[in-house]
Amino acid sequence: MPRPRVTATLVGAGRVEQIHDAVAASQLALTADQIGRLTEASAPTLSFSDSLNSAPDRRMVFGGDEVRGWGEAQPRVLHPAGPSSP
Repeated sequence: MPRPRVTATLVGAGRVEQIHDAVAASQLALTADQIGRLTEASAPTLSFSDSLNSAPDRRMVFGGDEVRGWGEAQPRVLHPAGPSSP
């Protein structure tokens, strides 16, 4: 499993043979070219709802609050809210 942040693969099997095949496949070593071709072939196609993922649209949907995705930089907090410590 050469993909970053992937620690497990979900396997759905209806027969014992499928589990054996999945375990055997986990031992395959793919080349960088093979991985690249598989990544390209399995890239998701963006749909209408993906267009609603821009920062201005998220502010509108979430009542003006700043909502950031996992890969987006988080704002620096200069003065954290809450009680101050001595």
